[in-house]
Amino acid sequence: MFVYHGSWCVENNKDASTPADIVGKNYAYPMLTNDLGNGFYTYIDDEKGTDGKPLFGKASENAVKFAKAYRRKRSCDPVSLYKCELFETGFVIMDMDAEQFQKLFIRNKISFQKLVDLEYEQVSEKKRTSTHGSRKNLDGLLIELLIQRKILPDVDVIKKSTYTAFRKNTLSNFPNGEEFVIRKPETVIKQHTVNKIY
Repeated sequence: MFVYHGSWCVENNKDASTPADIVGKNYAYPMLTNDLGNGFYTYIDDEKGTDGKPLFGKASENAVKFAKAYRRKRSCDPVSLYKCELFETGFVIMDMDAEQFQKLFIRNKISFQKLVDLEYEQVSEKKRTSTHGSRKNLDGLLIELLIQRKILPDVDVIKKSTYTAFRKNTLSNFPNGEEFVIRKPETVIKQHTVNKIY
């Protein structure tokens, strides 16, 4: 099984950050947690089509579209595509589309809203937040809080069907990809390659 991550491009792809490096940066300085919590964000090809066809676009294409929309300064700049091969077994996935986890999240959203708001305010006041200071989705803060409180399990991977605004400033109530957030790369990723994409 393979997953894909799109990012900015370095001069030499051999110098690109490893998935573990990227996860480490989640905790290295104050920033607003990403939408599904801390981790190495990838796309995975879905298997949900009842007609034998996938519902969403290819995971590799979604990763490239994300990188081109959010990880390059100029439209002519290349991006990096990480292709990660996963171990076949030995890691635990929490599927946030599953009813039990959706209900846990929704039921606790009201209870912990004040704590989430407080943490958001603290992070937003710091200057080292880059684009995270203007993020509108605070679900990741609540996910991390629920994991800390052992309300949600501390798993190796969080998976969810989501909408990514590949065209900036667009919204939708329906997903266009399946995100596969790897919290513990050493347990999940067997090996990875990085390629430059124009």
